[in-house]
Amino acid sequence: MAGAEGLTAAANALGARQAMDYRVVPAAVFTMPEVAWVGLSPEQATASGQEAQSAVFPFRLLGKSQAMGEIAGQAKLVFEPASGRLLGAHLIGPHASDLIHECALAMKLGATVGDLAHTIHAHPTLSEALHQAAEAALGQCPHLPPDPARPK
Repeated sequence: MAGAEGLTAAANALGARQAMDYRVVPAAVFTMPEVAWVGLSPEQATASGQEAQSAVFPFRLLGKSQAMGEIAGQAKLVFEPASGRLLGAHLIGPHASDLIHECALAMKLGATVGDLAHTIHAHPTLSEALHQAAEAALGQCPHLPPDPARPK
């Protein structure tokens, strides 16, 4: 983040009119498994007066995670129920620090969970956790066991 702030400051010192978008600053913790996030949690969204829902997909259901022997964790997408607009993402699992950038870009561009769900992801990859969580947000994830609490 400091690098982005420095570039913004330098650009503004040279006459540009740039601003940092602190809504889309990704963060990562390099533990085992890794933890990464961007944007709001469901609680933060609600506290700021926004309606929010979340959808989760566990890494243990991914072929790539199974092959790597790293099945701990999950991908969680936070979104606005009416529009599907992505409000945040929270990842715990293998390479979470690499995967979070797809969510940061999606938020920067105003993407929805539908946009993520309809983006083709290579198989088998860890990024499929984001794809599957987006499908779960739409109630269209065939790779999750039935859950009566999940949206249809």
